Amino acid sequence: VNVGLQKLKEASEFVEKLKIQLKEQEVVLKGEEKKTTALLEKVMAEKAKADKKAEEVNGQKADCQAEADKIEVEKAAAQIELNAALPFLHEAEAACNSITKKDVVDVKSNNKPVDIIRLTFDGLLILQSKLVAPVAPCDMFINKVTAPFIADSFFEYAKKDLNDMRFLDNILDFAANEKDNINDETCELLDPYLRLDPDPVKNWSPWPHKVLEPELAGKASSAASGLCKFVGAMCQYHGAAKIVKPKMDQLKVAEAKLAKAMGELAAAEAALNKVLAEVAELDAELGVAQGKMNALKESAAAMQRQMDAANKLLLGLSGENARWTEDSRNFAIKRKRLVGDVSCVCAFVVYCGAFNSEFRERLYGLFQADTQKRGVPSHAKIEQVSFLVDQGTIGEWALEGLPSDELSIQNAIMVTQSSRYSLMVDPQGQANRWIKNREKHRISQNPAMCVTTLTAKSLKDQLEFTLGEGLCLVIENVENDVDPMLDPVLDKAIIKKGKNLYINVSDQNMDYKEKFTLYLTSRLPNPHFSPELSAKCTVIDFTVTMKGLEQQLLGRLISMEQKSLEDTLTALEEDVTNNTKSLQLLDKQLLDRLSNSTGNLLEDTELIEVLANTKAKAKEVEGKLAEADERKIEINEKREQFRPVATRGSIMYFNMVDMTNVANPITGQLSGWMYNCSLL
Repeated sequence: VNVGLQKLKEASEFVEKLKIQLKEQEVVLKGEEKKTTALLEKVMAEKAKADKKAEEVNGQKADCQAEADKIEVEKAAAQIELNAALPFLHEAEAACNSITKKDVVDVKSNNKPVDIIRLTFDGLLILQSKLVAPVAPCDMFINKVTAPFIADSFFEYAKKDLNDMRFLDNILDFAANEKDNINDETCELLDPYLRLDPDPVKNWSPWPHKVLEPELAGKASSAASGLCKFVGAMCQYHGAAKIVKPKMDQLKVAEAKLAKAMGELAAAEAALNKVLAEVAELDAELGVAQGKMNALKESAAAMQRQMDAANKLLLGLSGENARWTEDSRNFAIKRKRLVGDVSCVCAFVVYCGAFNSEFRERLYGLFQADTQKRGVPSHAKIEQVSFLVDQGTIGEWALEGLPSDELSIQNAIMVTQSSRYSLMVDPQGQANRWIKNREKHRISQNPAMCVTTLTAKSLKDQLEFTLGEGLCLVIENVENDVDPMLDPVLDKAIIKKGKNLYINVSDQNMDYKEKFTLYLTSRLPNPHFSPELSAKCTVIDFTVTMKGLEQQLLGRLISMEQKSLEDTLTALEEDVTNNTKSLQLLDKQLLDRLSNSTGNLLEDTELIEVLANTKAKAKEVEGKLAEADERKIEINEKREQFRPVATRGSIMYFNMVDMTNVANPITGQLSGWMYNCSLL
């Protein structure tokens, strides 16, 4: 009890500490909530900026991608047209590559080249935008035909280029790097050299072929043939390339704009990534702050739950706390007086069983007075029934058929708690009925072996069987003496051999189980037992009392008149008994769990839950008991209507019993007219 009270005291102190800590934590939590709210607002603002920036960047990126797609389409179209012009360039390069140094030397060494060779070099000079002689008419002899044409510039200008060691390399370099410098004017100047109309009417040339005809020039010189092809191919290249070039120029401008836009886009994306990084950093900071705040909230909630559970537990145990406190205060006194109390109660159980209630009370009063006289610490008044047994057990006995008067309860205490086997004076047979109901489970295992008389032929076998099986043996109709065979059993002369126990009965070791119980009952109203038998057994007078008989008759009367009412009372008493024992068990478990707990009571949530559940069950049982008491009062009010009949019946019975003591005036002997006083 003291340990349990200490646990409750520690729990109360801990709750007070929790209240202080909770208030402090609430202050810290409010500060953290304020910081977190401000940080959350900042994060939301930055996220809004980042979202706006991301929207702008995505739009810019979409524009750049659309422009890039457009340029790619235009570039592909221009590339197709450019690819159409490239064969002319390749043809010019091939024509140039067909000229060998020997061909150049041959032309160079020819002091009087033919007209077609000279005109070929004029076409090359015009193609390269070099100086030529002023335009003047001159007759030219080509393909055996002399006709007026433009005077050549071979000796004035072309001869000088022809003498250059890099003549062929310069032509190839022109085709590779300066081809785009050819313009429409150059091609117009070359038109007289290259134009030929298949229609003779429209052909203005005096020759039926182009002036720079590669085949004709090839007859004069291989170099001239290649140069003719070169000049013609370059003009054709210009004709195809002049369509592509503006587009290519536009593409270059567009690509430059796109590159600039992509640069701006990269800068915008970099700025956006910077903003997103800042937002992510703020998010991480916010997550840490929220985690800290949530941890504080969870801690405060856990502390609040713990405090609520503790308050609930302490409030639920407030009644037990007051009762245990009172018990703790009285415990020292009870422990000091326990010796005298136990002595008086033990003396009552051992010596008072053979007497009626009046003499028992007288003897018990002498025991208490003698204890006080000798100075043995004890209470002035000791209720032996409440000292030895609880209400739950009394209720069980009542359900087993034991009368509810105090004498019967005292007798049941002596039967169940005496160390000696019971010898019951039972003229009305109520002890016999109660014992058989009480031992119904064990008797039902073998009724023929568990109930017998001293005159039974198989008494020894029955004794051996019940001793060995740990059953009970009920011996009925005992007279003034018992069979000496039972003396070792009554003396409990137990022999231990190894792990086995034996009792020597009639020179035979019989197995003995500690659960074995022997009951002796006598129908004699006033038997004369020998002192030896009285010393070996606990003699108990089960003779019915007037009050007990009245209660029994009331029960039988109501069973006949209103059976449902008596059945209801029986069921109610059974429920009350079970609930009472449950309440006692729960109270014991509650105190055991509380006193056996280690550490702080409130930190053991499982124990708190168990204690709360136990207390809740105890409350429920208490409610059922209170409800049962109310119903019992109602039922008893109805039963009291039949009590006068039961009272008269009890009085009549005891009057008839007393009449057996009336002497016959003639013979002077007791009448003996009523020899059977059984209530069966």
